[in-house]
Amino acid sequence: MKKRHIVGIVFLLISSFALCACSLGDESGKKEEEEKETGASGEPGNTTEEGGASWKKTEIQKPEGAAFIYSLNYLADGSIRISTADQEYQNAAVWDSGDNGKNWKDAGVDTSQESDDGYHYSAEGNLYTYKKGKLSIWAENNEEKTIDISGNGSLSGTAMAGNKMALLVRNQDSMQYHVEIYDLGTMESRTLDNKKLSEYLNSEDDISGLALDSTGETLYIAGKGIGRYDLKGDQFGYLMDYDALKGLIDAGKEFVSSLAVDGKEEKLILSAENPEQNQSKLYLCEKGAGGSGKQASKETLRIYSLKENGIRQAAALFQEKHPELAVTFETGYTGEEGVTLSDAIRTLNTELMAGEGPDILLLDGLPADSYIEKGILEDVTDTVKPEKEKLFYNIISAYNGGEKIYQVPTAFSVPVLLGKKDVTDSKDSRELMDVLKKQEGGQTPAMTVGNLAGFAGSMFITSDLLKDTVDEGELAEFYRGLQTIGQSLPDGELQSVEDWERPAYWAE
Repeated sequence: MKKRHIVGIVFLLISSFALCACSLGDESGKKEEEEKETGASGEPGNTTEEGGASWKKTEIQKPEGAAFIYSLNYLADGSIRISTADQEYQNAAVWDSGDNGKNWKDAGVDTSQESDDGYHYSAEGNLYTYKKGKLSIWAENNEEKTIDISGNGSLSGTAMAGNKMALLVRNQDSMQYHVEIYDLGTMESRTLDNKKLSEYLNSEDDISGLALDSTGETLYIAGKGIGRYDLKGDQFGYLMDYDALKGLIDAGKEFVSSLAVDGKEEKLILSAENPEQNQSKLYLCEKGAGGSGKQASKETLRIYSLKENGIRQAAALFQEKHPELAVTFETGYTGEEGVTLSDAIRTLNTELMAGEGPDILLLDGLPADSYIEKGILEDVTDTVKPEKEKLFYNIISAYNGGEKIYQVPTAFSVPVLLGKKDVTDSKDSRELMDVLKKQEGGQTPAMTVGNLAGFAGSMFITSDLLKDTVDEGELAEFYRGLQTIGQSLPDGELQSVEDWERPAYWAE
């Protein structure tokens, strides 16, 4: 039930300490009613009475040249089969992997049949294709069975296993989803009529992936989480709730286009499509015991900093307030024991990619944008936003680009100007320079002594200098402005400033 959080500190002009979360070990609770209904041992990422389980994600490298994944499924022998195309939706191919996607080989199947969206297969390896409103199912002797779906619905997903075909259909008039089940022996169909299933299907616009287990008796639907429907028992529940699924994909940029679940529900393959990049990613999600290895257990809060800093005191205070947790603070680089800074970063990245990283990470100097892109940091918007009145939310929002919150600044500094009214009323740096040039030395300092370097950096960032190219004349004017600031300070004040903090140092 405890989500893994990564917290980062970034000291900029506005120095910040950012709260982020690791999606590789995300955990979410499951309602008792759903557990009873589905009989599942707990949703992915949950801690349950049976001992606890979590989903660990590993990105699978696609075959060379494969950009887009049309379909994926587990074959009866446990291998993975995917149908792919290149970036231009050309060169359709079918690949098999017997080692969870570490290696791929050409499946050696017939790809001569025309299809609008690649090739799809059952667990037995039987082919079916979709073209111009008609679903064609091909038997081993190349006999074709067809399902006409060109009526008042659009096909959103398909799955075939055993003697069953499942279709996810959206009515174009009502815009409501429903699932049709075909008996491939008689080609008779029925529409699933389960209230909870229907509510789930129509709880959002983007129900996408559909899968059947190898027996054709359990249906899985990707949407707000991953729904699980028992066709024999007519019971709907969840294999994975929405929070857990968001921890496995970048929910803001990706959606699950297809999925496959192994017979024991211990492995899950997700194909996540990114419309902006026009490509798919493959993720292997494995259920494992919570708290194993270096994974943080529910009693432990692991805090990591690349270098020593003042957050250790905050960690100790948090421990005092929460004795039920074992709070640990680690420093990756101390300059001792022959460990270089590069070594420490490499070790940390290895842990993060393996889903074994810390709960809270101080991000200063670390590639936060890359971590976000790789799905390592968790979206904590829902955690932070309700507390916005207690926080400098405008700074938090601006630091994250004004959208999702992956990092929460915990400290910031503001360069302060001290001076007469004409100094503090200056609207911009140019107006300030005009005021200071009129002053004589020995008057009230323009700013607090300790903020000289910060103020110089702030002036540069907020100036008009940061364009595609830097104008030489404007840059020279900026440095002359720093000298003017230095001249506005009393000699006694200026001499007390360290050399590197003096405006003349920056000007030179």
